[in-house]
Amino acid sequence: MSLFAAQALSSNPLITQSLTGFMAETLCPAVSMNASVCAGGAEIIGGSLLHALSQAILDPVYFCTNTLSMCNQSQYTYYHAEEFVNEILETKPDIIKNNDYLNKLYKNISSSRMSR
Repeated sequence: MSLFAAQALSSNPLITQSLTGFMAETLCPAVSMNASVCAGGAEIIGGSLLHALSQAILDPVYFCTNTLSMCNQSQYTYYHAEEFVNEILETKPDIIKNNDYLNKLYKNISSSRMSR
């Protein structure tokens, strides 16, 4: 089956309905959740999951480059989570670097004499 066919199947409402039904029937009892709430969640997640698969993982360029390693057409930037977080934390302003900014702000508000 081609990737285009897989993408087409993943956007088929019958496939989506089957997946969400399967999720609701198998996962809901396992997590002991209210059946109607869980079925609604499965419907939302199932549709999102299929959409994500068809738009990202089953994308021919992504699949060829990252799954099969046969192409070199990557249009994706990969980040290592820890490095990415460290880069963001390095750009924090000095006033909030030690993570007690909100505590100091609340303390300042509570000690002020302004009426509220």
